[in-house]
Amino acid sequence: MTKWSLVALALLTWHDIAMADQSVLASNEPVLQTCTSAPVKALRFFEVGEARLARNNCQADDLLSPPLKLTFAYDRAIPGNAMSKAAMVMLQRNLSESQFNELAPRLRAFSSAYRDIDQGDAYHIQLSANGEVSLWLNEERLKTEQGLEFARAYMSIWFGPRPYSEDLKQSLLAQSTR
Repeated sequence: MTKWSLVALALLTWHDIAMADQSVLASNEPVLQTCTSAPVKALRFFEVGEARLARNNCQADDLLSPPLKLTFAYDRAIPGNAMSKAAMVMLQRNLSESQFNELAPRLRAFSSAYRDIDQGDAYHIQLSANGEVSLWLNEERLKTEQGLEFARAYMSIWFGPRPYSEDLKQSLLAQSTR
């Protein structure tokens, strides 16, 4: 075997191991189907991407019951610190003062995981049936937290009483009931 054959074999083996790890992670959750999608707008009129809500049952009564995945696919670069700051502003706006104060350290730690993104990148917020909420950038898990209370609080950014965008909220939730 030549030196290049060994390198190619090593790379293929590494790729197979990496894919096996991904399939093991994916097999722990049921297959989710995209129920709805809606444009994501900045400053209410600049379209910056698309949001998708995926669930295992698009007809369930509780539209935000786990498992679910909320995906934001972006058409342009966005700084991570802007995402982190915006998340904290939206959380404080949507949670009661006592709930925000109680969860603030965990919310800050979770939100601080946002990174600078480029056109074509996607964030995924995955809520598992076991109460785990994870933030992913493309295929990389950035942060994980436990607890349905935390997960529901974090989802208030998009689905709370004063969400990031009422149009986005209504589009993602209204279509789920069809």
